[in-house]
Amino acid sequence: MASARRTWPSVIAGIVATLIYFGVAELIARGLDVASAPALLIGQALIPLMPTALIKSAIAVFGTHDKLALVITIVAGGAVLGAIIGWIGARRRGLALVLLIGFGLLPTVVGFSSGAGLVATLPSLGGIAVGAAAFLMLLRLADAPESETEKHDRTPARPGRRAFFGLAAGLSVVGIAAVAAGQSAATLARSAAGKVTKLVLPRPATSAPEIPAGAELDVPGLTPLVTES
Repeated sequence: MASARRTWPSVIAGIVATLIYFGVAELIARGLDVASAPALLIGQALIPLMPTALIKSAIAVFGTHDKLALVITIVAGGAVLGAIIGWIGARRRGLALVLLIGFGLLPTVVGFSSGAGLVATLPSLGGIAVGAAAFLMLLRLADAPESETEKHDRTPARPGRRAFFGLAAGLSVVGIAAVAAGQSAATLARSAAGKVTKLVLPRPATSAPEIPAGAELDVPGLTPLVTES
């Protein structure tokens, strides 16, 4: 059995890695201008499986922000799954890393099944790489050996513990901010596209007279295409 001292840091590392995964993937998707952010792909796969009554209720509650609510729900659910993976990592670190990568590849599988190209896989792959690196980095910090003095001093002010929690908090903020930035960019893009489609040119005050049938357009220097024989 893994001790609580090792379990909780591993659980936190799993949550942070998941947030970083979603955040980095969201930014890459917006940078490449592809609709393959993991949260969006997972949402598109889950919506057909949801009861119609639940979907209508969500639209009634959130209105035009229903997509944002879905993304937040998926990211929160991913963080819970990351906590479970981290709990497993306290006992079997290799298995936890495999599960973390497998979870990150899931949106790629969903994208391929819907006909997405290779470029659409880049957000998920980039998120996996940075998320897995953050996971291993945090676990390495949590496993930093204690000195003899620190073993007898159980106060929460140890430098290693401060570094772990500081890095975990910072990465969590970065991940959440990246998701928010990506969603904000997507919202602005949809809003701009909607305004363009609603753009209607004003009707002219006066209409030009119709050209009489059989009339020839006489432009100086332009040779007529049809000449009389």
